[in-house]
Amino acid sequence: IYAVSTDENKYILTGVNIQIAQDKLKFIGTDGHRVATTELSTQGIGRKPRKQVESEEIIQFSIPGRVLKESVV
Repeated sequence: IYAVSTDENKYILTGVNIQIAQDKLKFIGTDGHRVATTELSTQGIGRKPRKQVESEEIIQFSIPGRVLKESVV
């Protein structure tokens, strides 16, 4: 989580945007100087096969970077 700002004056940059699509999970973070993105496939996660949906609906939300740092360590 190296591209997350710790400057509280730029509050929106202190978090990581997470996007959930039908078959992928994407993390996007920036500190104002660099951008980091990671994309993971969700195929094979879970015990039951998921129902395929025709729409390309994307769910997105932001999580504070310090929360992610505490949960990863």
